[in-house]
Amino acid sequence: MIIIIKKIYRKYFDKLSKENIFKSLDWISKKIKDLIYIILDNAPIHQKIKLKRDREKLPNNIKLVFLPTYAPELNRVEDINSLVQKEVLNNRKFNSIKEIKRMLDKWIRNFNKKQYYRISLQIPHN
Repeated sequence: MIIIIKKIYRKYFDKLSKENIFKSLDWISKKIKDLIYIILDNAPIHQKIKLKRDREKLPNNIKLVFLPTYAPELNRVEDINSLVQKEVLNNRKFNSIKEIKRMLDKWIRNFNKKQYYRISLQIPHN
């Protein structure tokens, strides 16, 4: 499977919770009308939405794909995290969370102007 990241979207919440994950998924499903595959690792917060009753609450255009346990090489979000670390956070002092958000938003806008970020990945089908 080839994953093409056409655009990075971000939504800030004060707290990481199952409720806020579902709010994010609703938000993104309204922005992108096409079918969206959300790839999740086995972080504890992701495990909370793995239950069938929770997945039934998902918008129709969102499908969840859970990576196998102990497979960090398949978690391509780490590539994006590395870029953010190198290009936004390293060797900088920030005076506030607001300043970090502003810099991150600027980086996302620039990333979204560039050519698509392509990832080749084998994903097991659930």
